[in-house]
This record gives sequence, structure tokens and C-alpha cells, in this order.
Amino acid sequence: MKLDDLLKIQPKLHRGPKGEPYSWRVSDDVLSFIDRHVSEGSTTLETGAGVSTVLFALKGAHHLCIVPDEEEVLRIKAFCREHDICTDKLKFEIERSEYILPRLEVEGLDLVLIDGAHGFPIPFIDWHYSAERLKVGGMLIIDDTQVWTGHVLKMFLLAEPEWRLETDYPPRTVVFTKLKDGVCGKNEWAQPYIVQQTIDLLYPNYIDMLKPYVPPDLLLAKERRTVEMFGKRREKLTIVVNLLDLYEKFQVDEDTTMSKVKNGILFDSKSADPQILLPYSLCGRNKLLRIAIDSACDTYLQLYYKTVDTPNYTEQNSIKRKLFPEKNEFIISIPDNNAIGQLRIDPGATPGKYLIKLLEITDIGI
Repeated sequence: MKLDDLLKIQPKLHRGPKGEPYSWRVSDDVLSFIDRHVSEGSTTLETGAGVSTVLFALKGAHHLCIVPDEEEVLRIKAFCREHDICTDKLKFEIERSEYILPRLEVEGLDLVLIDGAHGFPIPFIDWHYSAERLKVGGMLIIDDTQVWTGHVLKMFLLAEPEWRLETDYPPRTVVFTKLKDGVCGKNEWAQPYIVQQTIDLLYPNYIDMLKPYVPPDLLLAKERRTVEMFGKRREKLTIVVNLLDLYEKFQVDEDTTMSKVKNGILFDSKSADPQILLPYSLCGRNKLLRIAIDSACDTYLQLYYKTVDTPNYTEQNSIKRKLFPEKNEFIISIPDNNAIGQLRIDPGATPGKYLIKLLEITDIGI
């Protein structure tokens, strides 16, 4: 029997929602890929079972199938008997993959098919315990990448230098080739996808948490993308206030002076705690503050806001941004819907001059 014959039969080896015969099988493209890349003597493994299991038997592979449903295994074996398909090299582990894989003694796999349970965190566990057992040059097939867990695993591996995308069958299946050993157990900051997702998660409000671990060029790239995106969105947002136009209403502490200059507003402070009260009151809606500021030294800017529950400026209701010598530009999100009252900016934590060249606030709740 060949693959074409198997596809014509269309075996229904699973059971549907109402217990009816059904086939939850991989696509024809994936079966064709397995047919082309697996041969007699190949060592293979899959989580899940079905038509693909029959194909591995047809190809004469030394195949290990991990599946928790014993009735499903009996149906596969019965189908193979009825069609004279040898199952001598077929081995079943009737258990959930997350229990079997950690204690499994198998090495040098040529191909792994992850197509078992798709609920979190099973696909990640299947990958973790099978990836190191896959030989360099071996292939990994991830099915059901249209499901979030499969999609995340796919995106993770696309960024990993130890894996190469072999072929993609969107939106459902992807195939990778393993390029080197040591693919599991890396520190999170050595995994590009984790780093980028963490930047996206924490930026901009918690950017200081990233600085010790993330290369500066990645943070700079994120900041540039954010500024560009903000510029594209700006015209679509209903309310954008240029606070520099309200310069005469700014309030500063007694140790700070301010003057309007050609390219912005210059603040000169003799104090290590300069403070600026902005002439803009929050009203319980999400806001974006865009600021461009020049500093003479390394320091940090701190934005304070009040809330209904905390009517004073506190560290808890503040956002810090690192300032570098010369030019800085960033966007600060004020996500608290309970924010009220005037905003306060402390432009630095050292005496000196600070030039604010851009100061815009946008209501993103409109």
C-alpha cells in the first residue's frame, strides 16, 4: 500500500463529539512530506495518533507513538491488520505525553511530529522533551499552529538560531530542521522571541526593568517603532494637546527657572529635585504623553499623577524614564483610568539644564 491508496481509503480512526467514527488527521501536504522524508530505518516519534501513525508503519520506520487512548490504538492496529500493514516496528506508549516523555529513553530521532494535546502547556512540553532527542539535521513537525499554543511555539522557533524553517503549510502546520544541539534550557535572555515579547510587554512603562538584560539597540529599535506608530496614529486620535503652547501656565519649584527658547522650553534648576506642574488636568481616561528632552548628563525623568484613591503625588503613581546625555524621546502611557488632576514632571534628578523640545498629550480613550 502507498500513501495514495491510504488517502483513498480515508480511514476514520478517531471518534467525533458524539462518538461517531471521525478522522482528526494531519493534512495531505503533511502526509506527503512524511512520505518523502521517512524511509525504512528512520527513527521517528509522534505525540498523538491516527493516519500519520499508519503511514509511519507503511514506511517501515522505527516509530514510537505516544497516545493516551487505548481504544484508538486498537483501531489503528486493527486497520493495519486488515490491510496487511506490518506493525513490527511500531511501538505505542499509552499514556499522556507529559508523563511519558520526561522518562523516555530514546535518542537520535530523525523526525518528530507534535500533534497530541494542544491545550497549554502540552505542546511546549512535547517540544522540550523531544527536541534534545532529535538528531542534528532531524526534522520537527508542529501541527495545529492555528491554535494559540502551536502558534507561539512556531513563532518561538522562527527566532531561534538553532532551528531553520524547512517548510510552512499555513495556517495549520510548520516544519523545522534542527541545526545544532543545546536547543533547550537556555536562559530567557538568550531566547530572541522571549526577549522581544518581553520588550513589547513592558515597554514603555517598565523599560528600566529591561535595561540590565536587553541590548540597547533592541530597546532603541522598539522606541523608534513606537514613535513612528504614534506619528501614524496621531491624526486619527481626536484630542492632541501641545503643552508647549501653554508655556505661560507652567508652574515650577522655587529653585527652577524656565525660559522660552527657539527650539523649546529651557528649565534651569539649582535643585536635585526640579518639579514642573503641567497646565493639563487628567479626567479618568487613558493618556499618552510624548516628550523630547535634552539633558546634560545621565539622570532620569519622573512623571507623577494623582488618582481618585490617592489625591497626592506618590512614587506608586509615577513613571520613570532613563535620560541620557543630549537627546531623548519617548512615549509614556498613563493607563490608570482613575487618574485625575494635574500632571507633574520632574525633568531630572540632578541640578542643571533641561530642554524640553516636544511635549504632547493624547487622549487614547476617544
